[in-house]
Amino acid sequence: MIIQKISFRDQVKDLLIQEIIDGNILTGQKLSLVELSKKMGVSVTPVREALTQLQESGIITYKLNQGFYIKKINPTEAKDIYEVISYLEGLAIKQSVFTTQIITDLKELQKDLQRTMTPLERQKIDYKFHNTLIQGYSNENIKSVLENLKATVYIIELEYMKTDYVNISNTTHLNIIKLIENKKANEACKELQEHWKLSYDFLKKCEL
Repeated sequence: MIIQKISFRDQVKDLLIQEIIDGNILTGQKLSLVELSKKMGVSVTPVREALTQLQESGIITYKLNQGFYIKKINPTEAKDIYEVISYLEGLAIKQSVFTTQIITDLKELQKDLQRTMTPLERQKIDYKFHNTLIQGYSNENIKSVLENLKATVYIIELEYMKTDYVNISNTTHLNIIKLIENKKANEACKELQEHWKLSYDFLKKCEL
């Protein structure tokens, strides 16, 4: 995981987010500045700066005299996060340009998702699906916000991928693709909102 020595803080932040999404860093886990700096081949300073940024984004929490930890969110926080994700991703769909290639990629990812067996693999493909869904959206700032928000609920999504909720999720994915293909962006947005509501309904049911 050695990084290029360019924009240290931003590279460290991006790598940490990816580690969370990949399931390599778990909720409640303490993050060692020294270990991370050695692993990434940089000094402690950019690691601390990156962790501070992630703390401001709500992904990491800092405990006095203890250090940085991956934050565990409560149901109320999760509800707020899912509402924002749903709204921003819906906005992105409405304003995206969907090329034939993007639609083809969405279909292929959905096929992969239905063939995939392990929860972690499902989560990774689902993440790619949603990124592809907003690939034709030009607002990079909102894309960055979405990435941070999704990282905060990754553990919920991973548990979600272990359940039969996945079958309902697959159906909504297919509906979204069909609506986009038929140039019905507003209806696709509504379907997407119902899709994200599934995650929160799952959280309430399981009390993660």
